[in-house]
Amino acid sequence: MSRYDPAIYWNRREHPNSTERPGIGKAERDFLASFIRPSSVIFEFGPGVGRLFELYANRRVVTIDISKRYSSRLRAAAELHNIELDEHYRATEYESLPFGDYQFDVGVAAQVLFHVPFRSIDDTVRELTRVCKQLVVINGYDPRWLRLGDSGDLHCFNHDFLALSKRFGLDIKICRSSETGVPTLFTLCRP
Repeated sequence: MSRYDPAIYWNRREHPNSTERPGIGKAERDFLASFIRPSSVIFEFGPGVGRLFELYANRRVVTIDISKRYSSRLRAAAELHNIELDEHYRATEYESLPFGDYQFDVGVAAQVLFHVPFRSIDDTVRELTRVCKQLVVINGYDPRWLRLGDSGDLHCFNHDFLALSKRFGLDIKICRSSETGVPTLFTLCRP
């Protein structure tokens, strides 16, 4: 059984999940939009093809992704919505984010944190809440995905964000949870 490597997986995958906007419905878009102000500097972690860029129209947006595969589509979405785009890429899941503390008003992780392996989720959330004043998370959940302690060759992980927020002393505000109580629409920030 091979070990999931996000950089290899996303640089080989033909189509990003964002082609059909999975899990990004009206409720999720409205929730995210409620945090965006006219002067907000927005940071999106794993933007794919820019499926949320219509919400960021006429603003500056900084992105970071592990794959350059969809970069031309991301730039086209930015141009369509008059976004000043600053793209960044990291070669591995282990790199720190190259930004200052609280540099961004709003951070967005839309349907991406469940692709972060268990071995990297703590560092990823620590870095996101370091660079963002507020992190808005749209997160999927499926009972078939891996849970901590499971082994398998999936690229989707069910993280315990409640425990993670307690471990790091983060404030978590939950808007919606799955039927089993797993947060699927929430914010994280430092108190």
